Amino acid sequence: MCKDSFFGNRPVRLKKLFVVYNLDSGGAERVVCMLANAWAKRGDEVAIVVISGPQAPFYPLADDVAVRFADLATHSTGPLSGLWNNLKRVMAVRRAVTEIDPDVTIGIMASMNVTSILATFGLRSRVVATEHIHPPKFPLGKFWELARKLTYRWADLVTAPTQATCDWLAANLTTKRLAAVGNPLVVPMPARDPRVDPDAHFAPETKLLCAVGRLTPQKGFDLLIPVFAKIAAQHPQWALAIIGDGEQRDELQSLIAQQSAKQQIKLIGSVGNISDWYQRAEVYVMSSRFEGFGNTLAEAMAHGCACLSFDCDAGPSAIIQGPTEGVLVPAEDLDLLEEALVRLLTDSEHRARLQANAELAQSRFAEDTIVQRWNALLAP
Repeated sequence: MCKDSFFGNRPVRLKKLFVVYNLDSGGAERVVCMLANAWAKRGDEVAIVVISGPQAPFYPLADDVAVRFADLATHSTGPLSGLWNNLKRVMAVRRAVTEIDPDVTIGIMASMNVTSILATFGLRSRVVATEHIHPPKFPLGKFWELARKLTYRWADLVTAPTQATCDWLAANLTTKRLAAVGNPLVVPMPARDPRVDPDAHFAPETKLLCAVGRLTPQKGFDLLIPVFAKIAAQHPQWALAIIGDGEQRDELQSLIAQQSAKQQIKLIGSVGNISDWYQRAEVYVMSSRFEGFGNTLAEAMAHGCACLSFDCDAGPSAIIQGPTEGVLVPAEDLDLLEEALVRLLTDSEHRARLQANAELAQSRFAEDTIVQRWNALLAP
C-alpha cells in the first residue's frame, strides 16, 4: 500500500479542484464523489466545477465539498460555434482555478482533461488528466482525438484505471507521467433516493441474476437478454434484473417483450440503494462490449456475488484475477456466455466457491487503499 507524504509528522494537505461535465449516475462521477468526500473528511479543501449547470449530484456528496456550476452545456451547431463553446468552457474553468487557487486541478474524462490542461496553462496549479474508458474502444472524433494528443504532454500526471489503458496511452500519446489507479469501493454503498425494494419485484424464493449499468450499447444488455431468455425456461426459479436507465430503454423493453421468457426479465430503472440489490443477487453478469474499469463488477464482487463477465477491454481482467474469483469469457462470445451462465445457475457449489472468493476485490479496491494511492501520486 502506498503511503502519504509527510512534512514531519503532519500529512500533506492539498487544495483540490475537480472539473467534470456533470454529476450524473456514471462510474466516473461516482469516483469523483467518493474521492471528494474522502479528501474533505481528512480536512482537505475540495471543490468541483460542473460544466453542465445546476443539478443535484446522483451520488452522496459531503456538505463541505464546494460545488460551482458553469452552466455551459451548450450544443454546437457548427465548427465555429463548437470552438466558441469550448473556449467559453476553458475560460470558465480558468476563472474558477484563479479564484479557488487549487494545488491540483483534476480533469474527469477526455474533454474535461483537455479543458483543464488549457485552463491551467501558466497558473501555479498542477493538473491531472484522468481517463475512465479504454480510448481505442471509444473514439472521440477528430477534434477531441487531436486535442488530447496535443495537450496531454502538458499534464503533470495522467491516470487510468487499468495498466492496459496506461500502456495504450504510453504508446499513442506523449505524457510526463502515467499511473494506473483502480476505482475505489465503499461497502455497503450509501443509499439515496430512489430506493427500490428487490422484494417488490421478485418473490423471496426467486434466485436473482443481476446486471447493472446505463442502458447503452456499450453495456451489451442487448446481448445478455437473448442469452438468458434462451435458457430461462429450463431455470424457472431464476430471474434477470437489469438495473439502470438510458437511451436504449425502449429498445431493450421491446427486445424483452419478444422473448418467450419475458416474465423472468425486468428492467428496474435507476436505484439509489444498489447495495440491497447486490446483496439480494446470487449471480452478477457484466456483458459490456468495452469498459474503462468495470465499477459494477467490482461492486458486485465486493458484495459477495458470483460474477461472470465478458473479458472486454480493459477492466474485467484487472478485477477478476483468476478463475477462483470469477468467470471471464471472450468478449461478445454468446455461446461461451451461455455455457458459463448455465453452469453458474445450476452448480450451487461452483457459485458458493466464487461467492466466497469474490470479496477479495473489496480489499484490493478499498477506499482507503485507493485514496492512499492518490495521496502518494499527488504529494509535492
